Amino acid sequence: MILELDQVAAAAGAQTHRYPTSVRLAPGAINVLLGPTQAGKQGAMDNLAKEMDQVMGRLQRAGMKNCAPKLNPEGDPGKWLSAEHAPWKMLDNERPKGETVAYDKLLAAWKDGRVC
Repeated sequence: MILELDQVAAAAGAQTHRYPTSVRLAPGAINVLLGPTQAGKQGAMDNLAKEMDQVMGRLQRAGMKNCAPKLNPEGDPGKWLSAEHAPWKMLDNERPKGETVAYDKLLAAWKDGRVC
């Protein structure tokens, strides 16, 4: 299944929030969403999820014969984080400060089996 959006834009009243854009997503392809976000990473992911839900909802209502999407009802995100198979919450040290190591020392550590 290929998901294709052509000349899609979002607007509220007379104000356009996104300029018309087109995208084609194919199975097995690596897709990257690039563009400005004014609400940070979480806002970007929320916007992407909302847009995808809208597209999937239209496909569901269109009554596709094969591989039709079926959306779950919206719910509390905490439900997914508390499930047994849930993704883990961000750790306190999720992004520790990097450490600069001299190449010779790193190479020696690798040869000694101290670095994978």
